[in-house]
Amino acid sequence: MKSLELSMIISAIIIITVMVSFTIALEQKSKTVEQPQSLVSKYGVDTEDLITRPLNVNIGFVPEQMSTQTCFHLNDSSIDDFPSLKKDLLEIKKESSQLSSSQQILPMANNMNVDEALHLIEKYSFNMTKTVSNKNEKHIEDNSYNFQCNFDYNGNQYFVKIFFKSYFPDQSGFVNVNFTKDDEGNKIITSPRIFVINGINNTIIFNNLLASDIILSITGPNFWGSNNVVTVDHRIPSGKPLPFHSLLVSGYNVTYSVKEYNLNGTILSKQLPPCLSEMEDASIYSTLGLEPMFPSYLPNGVNYKCLRYANPDLIYQFSNTEIDPKFVPISNNLGDNFFENGGVEIHYSVDNYLLNGFSNYDLPKINYSHPCYYSNLCATMKINGNTVILDNTFYTKRISWDTGKELYQIFGNYSIEELIKIAQSMKN
Repeated sequence: MKSLELSMIISAIIIITVMVSFTIALEQKSKTVEQPQSLVSKYGVDTEDLITRPLNVNIGFVPEQMSTQTCFHLNDSSIDDFPSLKKDLLEIKKESSQLSSSQQILPMANNMNVDEALHLIEKYSFNMTKTVSNKNEKHIEDNSYNFQCNFDYNGNQYFVKIFFKSYFPDQSGFVNVNFTKDDEGNKIITSPRIFVINGINNTIIFNNLLASDIILSITGPNFWGSNNVVTVDHRIPSGKPLPFHSLLVSGYNVTYSVKEYNLNGTILSKQLPPCLSEMEDASIYSTLGLEPMFPSYLPNGVNYKCLRYANPDLIYQFSNTEIDPKFVPISNNLGDNFFENGGVEIHYSVDNYLLNGFSNYDLPKINYSHPCYYSNLCATMKINGNTVILDNTFYTKRISWDTGKELYQIFGNYSIEELIKIAQSMKN
């Protein structure tokens, strides 16, 4: 009898053990199915390589006649995981109900944050394109990642494009701030106090060169909604940069800190003045990495007065009289009798330089086979190894040449011989 009871107990234990094991296996299988694939296995890119990149997201309605295969489907339950996407889809639906069939709904820029974007591309399979480029002022090679898909929601088809941009801006210069260690192993900031000039170098690249992740707290005016001071925390993975674009009015400060290591710094934003002194001029060129040639000869009494920016040219003004730093070059020169009073301008353009939010990748080249238009003076000659063109503009005489990477133009109402002397004195 006891043997029978013992046998029954052992059988019950075995059954319970099998059931528990089976339940655990099912739970593990369920968890495995629900877990999204890592970005590395799906796209060959690590989350840490995306988390601090500038992010652009666009969402739009796909007309029925242009419908294509969808990457995923959303319903009223699953859309709740993506609040900014849900908000925009409701807005698009509202707009579509107010338009005629012939009108098109334009794509919307979405304010999706990085966490939501990463969750979306992790959960669903997007078409990903990686682009390698070095179109930034220091020619640093970097990647950008474009994730795009069409998806269905409530019987309509939409597209979403999630673009993680390069760390390095192609529309302005930038300044590096490094979190690193000194020779004694102390954690430091390489540039704890920096000045940036709007339109020139108003992007700061915070580089985490430490062995662990850091939390960077940035405090400054909130110009998107109000002038209230706000603090935003950013996680920077070890070995990664964080671009920060300074949208500041001249004189406003931004402070930043890594509280864990008691590291603190300040950014002062400054507006570009309309007329730069020689000292400011040198500072700007150092920032942009440019090396222009300057004349060592000028007509008697003529001196440096001003450097102005007029995209795509940098305009040097030399004169024997004072000039108004506020007036716009070229268009008002005649009204101020700039050239009639002995003024000289040298215009300088550089291929692939970045200035004032402008990327000049297509330097205008001189057509030496047809160098002069509407000019009663037209000649070419060699100066310092360059073929230069001597001609007239509507108001002045001009000497111009390009080196393949740089374009120089000298304007003035002096004799052509005097302008040739100025050109001959411009040597590296």
